[in-house]
Amino acid sequence: MLIANNISYTIGSKGILHDVSFTLKPGEFKAVVGPNGAGKSSLLKIVIGENKYYQGKVSYHDKPLKAFGIKEISKVRAVLPQESQVNFPFTVSEIVEMGRSAIMEKKLHLDKVVEEVMQSTGVTSFRERNYHTLSGGEKQKVQLTRVIAQIWDSSDLSKFIFLDEPTASLDMAQQHQILGLAKQLCKKDVGVFAVIHDLNLAAQYADNLMFMKKGKVVCQGPVKQVMNKRIIEKTFEHEVAMAFDEINEVPYILPKRNQPVVNRTVKKNLNYNSYEQINS
Repeated sequence: MLIANNISYTIGSKGILHDVSFTLKPGEFKAVVGPNGAGKSSLLKIVIGENKYYQGKVSYHDKPLKAFGIKEISKVRAVLPQESQVNFPFTVSEIVEMGRSAIMEKKLHLDKVVEEVMQSTGVTSFRERNYHTLSGGEKQKVQLTRVIAQIWDSSDLSKFIFLDEPTASLDMAQQHQILGLAKQLCKKDVGVFAVIHDLNLAAQYADNLMFMKKGKVVCQGPVKQVMNKRIIEKTFEHEVAMAFDEINEVPYILPKRNQPVVNRTVKKNLNYNSYEQINS
């Protein structure tokens, strides 16, 4: 299990994160949502070990993150950043192989893992294509395949994958492909932690949501408990209407046009819907 306790982070005199705590279990999909500047990506960088200048504790499987070596932690967690720059004309299979760079293994086993992972994500049909000739969605799919390859069989411990806005700039079909692949990993006992801007996408794929605002946790819990009008308006300072997606069996958000709710307290006696049973 990944445990983050009382994470705080400041830059100069500016507080970025304030006593943020959460857990991530193997097989769980946790999505972090909130407005720009909420501290979502800053939190992600801390829990993956990229930023060491923070207060609080982060541990994987009861071992402090700061006690892991680079190669050791790379076998337990893998990260898909917002952007992945590739400057040379590598093929798709070569990109995926890069996910295994920290693992000492024989070529025969490397080839086996790369083939298995590419089959699992459906990129084998363009394995010999130049990466730069792919569409944006195909590139993101290849990068996710590389990330999965990193933890495919590298440790007996449960694994975790971190996604920082994985669906940014993708069309609707590509968004669902990427998050669908991430969801499939949960069935393999992989914990998924994703920063997602689209609340409706987050609701469809995540098991748990964590709402953040100004470096603090507003609320966190199962989707059907925390995805409600009061919490969303409190977090984003914008009026919304709620509906129910009967196909996916999750609440659905309908933002209202030009209806900011800055400095307004949402009245408790309004008739929201059945999802209003939550502690803020």
